[in-house]
Amino acid sequence: MNATILKAIENVAKKIRKLTSCVTSKFRPPLSTNPSPEEITNFQRNALRQILEKASKTSFYSKKFRTLGTNLQEVYDIKNLENLLVTGDDLRLHRASMRNPSAFFYFVQPTSGTGGRPLEVDVTLKQMINVYPIEERTFRLLGMHPKDSLLFILHRGAPSYYMALASLPLTSHNMDIADYKDLNEQIAKMRGKDIVVGYPTPLLRLAQHPKIQEIAKDVRLVIYGGEPLSKEGRKILEESFDAEVRSYYGSVEVFGPIGWTCSEGRFHMVSDYVLLQQDENNNAIITCLDKDRGTILIRYAGLKDKVWIYDDKCPCGSNFPSFELKGSFRHLDGLRIADAIYNSDAFKNRIIGPYFDFTMGIDPERGKRVVKIKLEKLKEEANDDRIAFELTNIIIHGSGELPPSKPLQGLEGMLEFEFEFVSPKQVDKMKAGGLRRGFDVN
Repeated sequence: MNATILKAIENVAKKIRKLTSCVTSKFRPPLSTNPSPEEITNFQRNALRQILEKASKTSFYSKKFRTLGTNLQEVYDIKNLENLLVTGDDLRLHRASMRNPSAFFYFVQPTSGTGGRPLEVDVTLKQMINVYPIEERTFRLLGMHPKDSLLFILHRGAPSYYMALASLPLTSHNMDIADYKDLNEQIAKMRGKDIVVGYPTPLLRLAQHPKIQEIAKDVRLVIYGGEPLSKEGRKILEESFDAEVRSYYGSVEVFGPIGWTCSEGRFHMVSDYVLLQQDENNNAIITCLDKDRGTILIRYAGLKDKVWIYDDKCPCGSNFPSFELKGSFRHLDGLRIADAIYNSDAFKNRIIGPYFDFTMGIDPERGKRVVKIKLEKLKEEANDDRIAFELTNIIIHGSGELPPSKPLQGLEGMLEFEFEFVSPKQVDKMKAGGLRRGFDVN
């Protein structure tokens, strides 16, 4: 009886995937895999005009334009908007007034919190449909083929991947390596996979497995994103998986890709989805070009990433502009806290859970940056001071797979950590930061 039910479910799933494939195959990205520079420029200018028209009907941007004295009739290029800058605080405080006037149906998508206090953006159904061909082309440019078998280790808050990969014949699994007890069982799911996609932290964890080369012998490509990865970490992945390693660069605020790495190791811009600029300090500034998106972002500087945009054409031959991602230069962010939790004995021994919330501020009287971290505590009898001491030490000095934090070295006297331990139900898992957890895209 159980076998019959499972067979019926499998047949239904196949029909759904086939139907989804028929629908999504009719969509094409605005630009080809290698458009001419003129095609890129013309598309971006037309898309920018449509976005500006939508933005002018929102209270947030109309006020910005009036304050700056911007005449939209004279704006033909993003360079004409150099005085405009939208920050993360703007998004946090004014999201409702930044909403596309055409967005009648939308859902709220929170960031994971690993880059600081969580932010939220509005995402429309049309936006999810529009990003599908963009995502699919990006993964193909990264080296994915339609019949590849993939294993995804992705964050629970990235629903765009459902749309991007819905029509591909995937063999995917829910792989949550936070479950140390079942690591051998989990890693066995990698057998027969062509491509592994995930965040650096769990990928490096998998790379430490003594049988990784035998289990992952069919893997030819590893794609990582969502977190910075050092040259040393990249080398570990290349050697452990014996495969090519490439990177995907995106963000929840953008709700899709910003760039991908080519065979030469450069990132290339997804020029028909975003406009990427850099300021005088190499901070990334993003303009989203989808006129159907929920939250309009024009010259958004809230990513807090550092980039270097190349002037020359990439040796790989692509006409999409190329850049180097320098990573985040924040002294402390949620990613560092998440990694500290992941590498702590307190987490491995199930004393604390994976989710947390944190805030940062300056205490002018003491002249210190105070970091307040709220953690879920699973064993009430555990010593709070001992847990706090271990996490503070790992955040600054590193431990195990987590290297020492160079930006924090020498700043110990300027930092003060305050820990609050609460029951798991007191940490909002949809808005708090947390370890990268896998999900099943099927």
